[in-house]
Amino acid sequence: MTQPWIVSPARIGQEMQRANYRRAAWVKGFLVKWKIDPVAWSNIHFAGLPWESLVVNDRGRGAALYRSGDTFGKPSAVFPVWEFGQPWALLEEMVANPVGLDEALCRDTSIDPEFRPVLGQEHRVVVTGEAWGSTGLGRRALSMLHELQQEHPECIIHVHALASFRLAFGLHFGASSVHVALGKVQLPMGKEIAAAQGMKYAKWISLLGYKPVELENPVKRAQYNIESIVWASKHWDENFAFRVRRGEAPVRANYGTPEEGDKFTCDTCSLASTCKYFREGSVCTLPGAETNVLAKYFKTRDSDQIITGLGALMEVQAARLEEGRETEVLTGELEPEVTRILHSLFQNGVKLAKLVNPALSKPGVQVNVGSGGAAAIQSGDARVLVAAVVRELEAQGVSRDQITPAVIERALNPAIVVDTTPPEDEAF
Repeated sequence: MTQPWIVSPARIGQEMQRANYRRAAWVKGFLVKWKIDPVAWSNIHFAGLPWESLVVNDRGRGAALYRSGDTFGKPSAVFPVWEFGQPWALLEEMVANPVGLDEALCRDTSIDPEFRPVLGQEHRVVVTGEAWGSTGLGRRALSMLHELQQEHPECIIHVHALASFRLAFGLHFGASSVHVALGKVQLPMGKEIAAAQGMKYAKWISLLGYKPVELENPVKRAQYNIESIVWASKHWDENFAFRVRRGEAPVRANYGTPEEGDKFTCDTCSLASTCKYFREGSVCTLPGAETNVLAKYFKTRDSDQIITGLGALMEVQAARLEEGRETEVLTGELEPEVTRILHSLFQNGVKLAKLVNPALSKPGVQVNVGSGGAAAIQSGDARVLVAAVVRELEAQGVSRDQITPAVIERALNPAIVVDTTPPEDEAF
């Protein structure tokens, strides 16, 4: 489970109290601008109850954690902060070396207590940035953060100020600070809707004990959104077949008849508004779905992470295929293993193409490849598209051995930037 924190909740203190959630994450500049003392604010809104408040300072000054009973300026812990744009090696160093075990640093009285780590504090590193999910580089950084968290489960990597549930909870960080959208309804499965659309998603609203009409009220809506964030943090990866009314069996995951091409990616499925397994940015995890195997294999339902993993797997398969073909040429005999790898590589290529461009899972979709539409394909068959991409790249002078899954992905979606910069000491 990813621990959720609410970003700068100055206007929704009462709603947090009613939602019974008392973890807030503030940006120091916001507190200064609005003259807010986070300790006093928390004591007022959560009087007599335990609470935690994180103040994220400027680069190099850490993130101060206050708990009920603390005095502002004397926090319970101060965690290191890595900011998007700093060298990646610095983050790796922070994650590998808990500052709470550095006795000399924790006892250095030349450092103001507001910014000095506390001996024995938990191992947490706060990561901040403005580009999460909105740029190719930001998405790549999040993917690398996900891998770093998997490699260091002893460290809580806390990604601050995310708007998307998919990014906050689908990448398995130790903690995420999440914005509450005051003007929209944040459904627990990640989709944001206008309150007027509530009846269409009544199942997801009633899940938390609300009625769609109640979310027209800004106070109720904010309270619902907070509870939705907490629910999503607990159940994002879980196929949670919940009841919405007394007597309903909790095993039904979808309602209605699927159309051809459904049950591949959640965002393109016609059952999205009624499926209890829906998650924003996810592949389908319904029993029998083609992508369910991928989700289990890569241990994530996030389509971007599966695309990355599938591309890496195909590169390995392609290398093994090349080795096998060389053996066949030398011996003059066909190798059964080569045929098996070729078939597997082909099938994975089809899946990769569909994930990169989900429209390919729908029948009768016209896809234009290349800036001039030189290979227009009236087909729902991803194999035809992949073949067309390879032919076009070769026509442009790209040799076959240079046509990797990443290159095919870039050709299918020009918005994707394929960065070949080595990761050592790189800066984001």
